[in-house]
Amino acid sequence: DLPSEIDLDIQFIPSSSKSNGAVLKIALEEIGFEVVFYQDDPTVEAKMLCVEASAEAIWAQEERASQIALSHGFKPDGWGFMSGS
Repeated sequence: DLPSEIDLDIQFIPSSSKSNGAVLKIALEEIGFEVVFYQDDPTVEAKMLCVEASAEAIWAQEERASQIALSHGFKPDGWGFMSGS
């Protein structure tokens, strides 16, 4: 059984030489994501806290973040979740 809410993490990796993590961070933060840069790795992680634990709610957040990432030269690389905070 899933909890009622989760903290959703979505990872993105650069897909072009024009990828700009700093600009992506700003764009994702503007829609409520927390953004983490991995050390010694080009991965950018977007975290949304307290997402309803349903396929529809998870997909809605993943789609929003992925569209922004794609427009900034990044592509989705995975996602996961933990029980909500």
